[in-house]
This record gives sequence, structure tokens and C-alpha cells, in this order.
Amino acid sequence: KAFVSVGDDTRMSRVTATVKRPTSVPLGLTFLSGPEGSGKSLLARQTIRDGLRRHPKLRYIIATAVELTDLLSLAEEEQSLAELLDLFGALDLLVCEDLHELDQQQSRQECLLALVDRFLSDGPRILVTSRRQPGEFRDLSPRWVSRLHGGLCATVPWPALDGRRMLVERLAQARHLPLCEPVAPTIEWLAQRWAFSPRDISRSLDQLAANCHAERSAI
Repeated sequence: KAFVSVGDDTRMSRVTATVKRPTSVPLGLTFLSGPEGSGKSLLARQTIRDGLRRHPKLRYIIATAVELTDLLSLAEEEQSLAELLDLFGALDLLVCEDLHELDQQQSRQECLLALVDRFLSDGPRILVTSRRQPGEFRDLSPRWVSRLHGGLCATVPWPALDGRRMLVERLAQARHLPLCEPVAPTIEWLAQRWAFSPRDISRSLDQLAANCHAERSAI
């Protein structure tokens, strides 16, 4: 999904220098971390949907960290960086997913940080997601660590039994899963057995529903 393949640190440095401006207190940064499949992207998209319900004209962009740095590099190459920054500045919400993909890529980190810093005090609210917490990166810029810790940080763990029970029940209803009455014991059994991520629970339930419909049987 990347726009260009960026291996030119010099170009990234030029982008960083162009984008950067003095920073103030980070007011609009939220950092969401959690293991793969824990629901970070789901929460990010729910944030957008909630925003659109309150403000139908909400202006937003959702992209990965790699896509954003590729886009900045491409705009610099095509001499359209100023226009791109104007576009970002007019947003209400910027969602940057998968910050962990920039681990050990200092030029990309600095490029994206320059964009974040530019709009922290006067620009869109910024939501950053990552599979790793700042201390779990092999090589994350100290300035990035400072920005993340200075904003609102939240961790999305895999759901406990109560959460899995609720998720299974809702997904079963949405998938029209044929459950024998009473359904509570079946929901409980599945929730106890499926002690893994929401993504994998959803996939398991899809497979179970497909089998039930194919065999025309109930659980």
C-alpha cells in the first residue's frame, strides 16, 4: 500500500527540515498500543465513525506510518509538500497506524515526528497506534518516546473472559449463528475456549457459522 519505496535518507532529511516548526505542549496526541489483533484498528475506525456521527463533515485521514512518510517523500519530490501540509493542517483527525513499522528507521521516524510536532498545538487531533509500547521498540527516537508519553497513552490487551463472552454473544447474533436454547452455556463454553485476540475470535466464529450453515445444524 506504500506510495513509494524510500531508501534515500537525504530526501527524508529534506522533508523533515521543511515540515519542522517550533513545538509547544502536545495537546492532541493519543497513543494506542496492543498486540496484533487486539482491536486497535477497530477502535481507530470506531473513533472516526463516532466523530462522523457528531460532525458529518469531519475531515480525517487514516494511514500507516510507512504510507505517511512515503507520501511526504513523494510530495517533496514533486515539489508539492506545501500543499500537502496545508491539507493535513485542515484536518480534524489524523490516524497514524503501525508506528512499530518504523522501528530502527531513524530518518522515517524523524520525518513523521516533524509532521506530528507541526500540528500538535494547532491542527488535527492525532491518534497513533502500535503493536509495541515505547519501551518495547529496539530503536525508537527519544523525542518520539517523549511525545508519546506526553500525550494520552492507552493499552489494548486481549479481552478477559467477560470481554470474550460479550464479543462472542454479539458476533453470534450478527452472524446469525444457530445456537440451541438455552444459548448462555454455549456462549460461555466458546468464550472459555477461545482465549485469544478479537480478530481470531471473529475468524473462528465465521468458520463455525459457515460449518453450521453448510451442515444445517445448530450448536
